[in-house]
Amino acid sequence: MHCEMFIPGKAFFGAGVVSKVVELIGNGVKKVFLVTDENLVTHGTAKRLEQILEAGGVEVQIFHEVEPEPSVETTDKAAALARNFGAQAVVGLGGGSCMDVAKAVSVLVTNEGSAANYQGLGLVKKPGSFEDYDPHDCGDRFGGYFYCGVDTKKRWVQGWDKR
Repeated sequence: MHCEMFIPGKAFFGAGVVSKVVELIGNGVKKVFLVTDENLVTHGTAKRLEQILEAGGVEVQIFHEVEPEPSVETTDKAAALARNFGAQAVVGLGGGSCMDVAKAVSVLVTNEGSAANYQGLGLVKKPGSFEDYDPHDCGDRFGGYFYCGVDTKKRWVQGWDKR
């Protein structure tokens, strides 16, 4: 079996890489919207990441209401909070559902409307805010393409969009 994977940008992973999150997002970012779930809040993982960001001079707002197979409603709620907060970057912490919501929020911060408006190809007009994804103490930074999956309660929708 042959597998090939292309990741536009750089990927960072390994023990302790989460301590470099401030460096990875860059000096100009002062407001980060952290997307995670209740389990990672309960276990203190989100707090640890919040403390690292705050120690680097970054203000953090945590959204921890991501459910498995995230809904448009959850994504829209998170995006509204991120917009009101003035997020300059979105960090996803957790598994695939948290990553999907973080990616969608990144796009919705700079594009008007609901996540429901962007289900399909070629619909995203403006690049999203900077995103950094940190699945369980492994940081991986992606650029170039937007991908996310949200549950419309009618059907599962996933899409890729060149950024």
